[in-house]
Amino acid sequence: MKRFTVVLLMLFLVTSCAFHWFDQLSLPPQLHTLNLDYTTDNTLFVRKLRHHLINANVDLNHAHYTLKILRVNSSSQLVTIGTSAQSRVYDIRMSIAFSLHRDNKVIIPPQTLRAERQLTLDANQLLTTNHQANIMRDTLERDIILQLFNRLNAQSTQLKLKAHEMRARPTQKATH
Repeated sequence: MKRFTVVLLMLFLVTSCAFHWFDQLSLPPQLHTLNLDYTTDNTLFVRKLRHHLINANVDLNHAHYTLKILRVNSSSQLVTIGTSAQSRVYDIRMSIAFSLHRDNKVIIPPQTLRAERQLTLDANQLLTTNHQANIMRDTLERDIILQLFNRLNAQSTQLKLKAHEMRARPTQKATH
């Protein structure tokens, strides 16, 4: 029981540090105004993503750029049962597919981000499986969101954003 308590305490400490770090996320200036479009039923993930975007000072209204969340998948699978049936190992996985558009033109074509963790439980912990699996899924969601912010901040993305900004300027001047 002590081992379980120590592991749970460490997990909470790690996740609380991650929450603090997430407060410091940012996006390139072109994406400070962004539409969020999703075709997934996983509205919990989208709500968390929306929350982190707002915390990064992103205005989610009336933007030229649209972040499309095309798919969100999560799964858990029992991988092994210990020889004495005392422990179980679960693989918990999550992936999303996304793309970035400006005025219906593709900036970043559909890409997939993935995260995976293993959860090992002994016989004494089997009653807390759902709680621990939920904590693990929450961690995976934060990992995916961090990957997404990193991808949107990548130098290659910023170069594409600048190129599209340059192409868009002459048409904007002509319409004014």
